[in-house]
Amino acid sequence: MSSEKLVNEFLSFNDNVLKRYFQGKKSEHSLTTSEIAYWITKRFCIDKEMYQTATTIFNEKTSKNKLLLNMLSKSSF
Repeated sequence: MSSEKLVNEFLSFNDNVLKRYFQGKKSEHSLTTSEIAYWITKRFCIDKEMYQTATTIFNEKTSKNKLLLNMLSKSSF
């Protein structure tokens, strides 16, 4: 009978940086273009085109939100 270890590892990916959280420690690794493709398609099993579309939509909405917040902060109520 084989014994398996339970691994409580959390991964996050943002701005081409892979963050790993494990046993109370955090490590960050900046990814190259080929590493990004590997993590997206092989490790996270995400369709590359779908990821690119989602990233584009997210960036557009984020830019619009930042612009709106900037405009609101400059206006007086």
